[in-house]
Amino acid sequence: MLIGTYFAFAGILCLTFMGEDLKLPAVIIALGIFSLFVTPGLWARVVADDGAPKQSWAEFMQEGVDCITGRLTAGQALAQIMVLPGLMLGLAFVFAGVKATL
Repeated sequence: MLIGTYFAFAGILCLTFMGEDLKLPAVIIALGIFSLFVTPGLWARVVADDGAPKQSWAEFMQEGVDCITGRLTAGQALAQIMVLPGLMLGLAFVFAGVKATL
């Protein structure tokens, strides 16, 4: 869901403003978004020095997460994670609407 919203944001902007000169920058943006998700995924596979097992998805869904503002359920944490990409996607639609009216 998260990677889809980032690619949707880039896709909407590319479809709205695409020209012959922007093909290479569009590829660079796509590679950048891809690397933003692949790099942490590879980093998460590194075994910690303490040997403690990693939290599974089922444990996360059951236990939630502690953060600086307090304890969050898994749904609340996922909602907070999705706010920024949702706002970015809305901004892309606003930009496309403005471009369509010009």
